[in-house]
Amino acid sequence: VEDVIININDINDNTPVVTANQSFSVDENAANTTSVGTMLASDADAATSFSSWTIAGGNADAVFEINTATGEITIADNANLDFETTQSYALEISLSDGTNTSLLETVIVDINDVNEAPTALAGENQAVAGEVIATLDGSASTDPEGDELSYYWTAPEGITLSDINAAQPTFTTPKLDETTDLEFSLIVNDGEFDSQESIVTVTVELTTGINDFSQNSEIILYPNPSKGKFAIRLAETPQNGAMFTLSNLNGQIIHKKTIYQKETWFNLSLAPGLYLIKIIQDNKVIIKKLLIQ
Repeated sequence: VEDVIININDINDNTPVVTANQSFSVDENAANTTSVGTMLASDADAATSFSSWTIAGGNADAVFEINTATGEITIADNANLDFETTQSYALEISLSDGTNTSLLETVIVDINDVNEAPTALAGENQAVAGEVIATLDGSASTDPEGDELSYYWTAPEGITLSDINAAQPTFTTPKLDETTDLEFSLIVNDGEFDSQESIVTVTVELTTGINDFSQNSEIILYPNPSKGKFAIRLAETPQNGAMFTLSNLNGQIIHKKTIYQKETWFNLSLAPGLYLIKIIQDNKVIIKKLLIQ
């Protein structure tokens, strides 16, 4: 009796399997090429080498890429890597053993929330008269994580703010002999990071020579300053009407109407600044200034 040895040759007849339930995490501010993790897989065939690792789905923002030879996932484009927009990605991964291709396996990549710097918004530029109370407004400043903000205002030399750490500080505008721009800067902090500086310009209009051209006590304008709602009170009811004209300092007419009552109220949407009101009644012209805050 002679023994006969039969060797069984291994052929590549098994499909590789991506290891199930794999997950990784990465910070939302991770730089491009940052390693997220390396995929694991198995194959029943001996001495199998893996290749053609592929992200087949779940990568709509093109944030990730995978090394086709090693299965390492890295950051390809961090432009859309933002926790506040997307908290996790479910990537569909496959690979090959050179002959067979695996089924797709879902791999979860969680995005870690990282504290990001806030954004300071110092408010809209405004125009005001001299010797009035002006208000700055940084309340529209934001933080990506919704953290409570602290404020720090810087004012031009000679200007004193009511509170440099308030969201809406006030100050008294100076009396000037020419129109002047005042620049205020705002930086906000979320408890860890400072924002970039935000600048707002307050234009203080010329105040010398802006007094009422006619000190006619028979016409009363109130309240003044106003937020757009104000009244004109005449000495008596105009029998033939009185012409009311509101214009800016450039002479542009903003509103015009004939009034027939002793007292007439107006409620106008006006930008902050100084305006001129002209009343023509009984061949007399009276001009008054109106300050809109």
